[in-house]
Amino acid sequence: MKALKFIFALFFLFGISSCKKTENTSAKVTVFDKTTQMGVSNMKVVLTEIYNTSSLGSANYTFNVLKTGYTDANGKYDFGEFVTPKKGKYTYSVDTDWANPNGSSNIQKGESNDIILKNVYMCDVIIKFLPPPPYNAGDSLSFNIISASYPNNHWTITNYNYSYFPSVGISSGYSFINIDKYKSGIYTNIKDTVFYDPKSSNEYDLYW
Repeated sequence: MKALKFIFALFFLFGISSCKKTENTSAKVTVFDKTTQMGVSNMKVVLTEIYNTSSLGSANYTFNVLKTGYTDANGKYDFGEFVTPKKGKYTYSVDTDWANPNGSSNIQKGESNDIILKNVYMCDVIIKFLPPPPYNAGDSLSFNIISASYPNNHWTITNYNYSYFPSVGISSGYSFINIDKYKSGIYTNIKDTVFYDPKSSNEYDLYW
């Protein structure tokens, strides 16, 4: 009789667990810059619930933001644990704030997810002419910056067009700088190499 009661209790517990319609899911994310091989800090990341309302011949999704956060100094953020339905048309995705959701999911429900998001990130550079133009007739100052990893990403700023470029966008990582200066008939050439973190704001002082 005790054996029968034990078996009945097992079946009862199994029935309760099998009827459970939700499960616990967790997600951690690392935002990673391909160029510098660094984590990207202070990047907004979003956990989204995606409900598939597609019908025959049409793809439709409803998006519900569950949680947002900002990555730490190492590009990491922990969304913690959240409840997800075991079945149905609900899926879940973690992405950066500027990414456009398209119904794709990168989260496995009922599991601990460690997600890595890789991309190429830019940074801002303010070029400061010190002192600012205009200069004497015949004098000139030219600044050229080119990304070491992406040569097509380059800028040339001179004392004639500098007012149109309050800042420029350059790929993170190393960049090469070339400065040509003609002052009172004397030519000077300066070469420099700089390193900028992904999504950082920077200044470069250009002395006349």
